[in-house]
Formats: sequence, C-alpha cells, structure tokens
Amino acid sequence: MDEDGNYVKAKDLSKGRLELADRGIFKFDPIDLQAIRRTMDGKELELSMDAANWSITKPAKASADQRMAEELAERLGSLRAERIADIEGKDLAKFGLAQPMATVRLEVIGKGAKTVEKTLKIGTPVDPAKPEGERFAQADGAGTVVVLSAFMSKKLLADPIKFRERNLASFVTADPFPDIDMADSR
Repeated sequence: MDEDGNYVKAKDLSKGRLELADRGIFKFDPIDLQAIRRTMDGKELELSMDAANWSITKPAKASADQRMAEELAERLGSLRAERIADIEGKDLAKFGLAQPMATVRLEVIGKGAKTVEKTLKIGTPVDPAKPEGERFAQADGAGTVVVLSAFMSKKLLADPIKFRERNLASFVTADPFPDIDMADSR
C-alpha cells in the first residue's frame, strides 16, 4: 500500500518518481470556463464567453470559432501532461519557465459562484529542433514541470487569427421567403 492507503501493483514498484507522479494539470467543468487570456511576446489574446457564445475581445473584437473554442475549453477542463519533466521544478530557466514564452490565464467559476483564476506558464520546446512540438509547462502554484502535448502547445500558442470565426456568411437571420403565394406562380 502507498501512503494514501491505495494498493500498488507489483509492476508499479519498478517505475520511477516521474512515472508515478500525477499528470493532471487542470480539472474543471468546461461550462464554467468564462475567459481564456494569453500573454505572449507582450501581446494579449482574450477569448470570452458571453451568454452562450465565445468571442475574441483582444487584440481586437471579433467573433470566435465556436467549435474550436468549445473544443479548447473541453480539453483545458481536463488538461493532462504527456509526462513529468521535473517534480521539484527548481531550475525553471532550464525549461524556459523563468521567463515563459506564454502565460495562459483561465477564468473559471468555482465553488460558491466565485471566480477562480488558473494559470499555465508555457516554456521552451522539449526538442529545440521541433518548435511546434511538445513544450515544457507549469501550472501556477505547482512545483512540478510537465511536458505539454504538441497538439495543446500548438493550440495555446496559435496566432489570434486562428481563433476567429471562419464562416463567410450566416443565413440565420435571413428572411426565408417573403409571403409568396405559390398559386400565383402558374
């Protein structure tokens, strides 16, 4: 048994500390996510939930790609690391986290309807030859340095234009057919 009273399998005894550490970064209901704010290279990106739709409020106001924003919220709500890079995280400069490439702040409705901010610092690529690959990251308040998947790294570091609505037109408000009497068309 471990210190929490959980049974440990024999195969787990051969694993090291990094393999046994909890890889969970964030855990919240995606419907409670109200805003995603990213600071990168001194520039800000902000996506906000208003009523039932996501919109971009920084760097300029625009409609957000709803499907992409909802998928991102879903993934952030249960964000897990690919693996643990360093449990103690004492040398943050080694991982590019002393001065992170980007800082992502999430505004989440917590218990008692109070707003809680969750922060993720994103550092350098794990493999410098693959800048669009996995990246080192650290959640605020955590000592552990984790490896963020290439997919999530790319999403969180994407240019603001990647978050914009891609539809050219919408016919939701169009008048379907004004009062046309089909009997008169003969």
